[in-house]
Amino acid sequence: MGSVTTTMCSHSRRTLPLVNARFVCCPRDLLDIAEMLREHDVALRSLTDHIDTGTAAGRMLYAVLGAVAQFERDVLRERTVAGLAAAKRRGERLGGRPALTSAQVKEAKKMLARGESPNHVTRILRCGRSTLYRAIV
Repeated sequence: MGSVTTTMCSHSRRTLPLVNARFVCCPRDLLDIAEMLREHDVALRSLTDHIDTGTAAGRMLYAVLGAVAQFERDVLRERTVAGLAAAKRRGERLGGRPALTSAQVKEAKKMLARGESPNHVTRILRCGRSTLYRAIV
């Protein structure tokens, strides 16, 4: 998923290492956390990315990087939705393979019509009862 970066937290002349992997889900949260830390005189300084939220330039870069990350997520979502729509238009079946084949569904309908219990049918077909009901509807 996200990459793990080490960040140093400077507060009251102490430097504490923090290790975080994507602890916010949107740029607004990112900015809110940075503001909350700033209110407590805490600045984040990334050792690998050279970002220091104790400076105006660092805060601006922090906000811009958050906006770019949100943009990337939005573009990915748009492409995924477009790809799924295109696959549907082409008639491709989406999702996993069916639990029961069409022959198994026909057999299940015959067994139920003969009066066999749904539990017996599911044991023979090795599927769940909800799978059976979903298939025969």
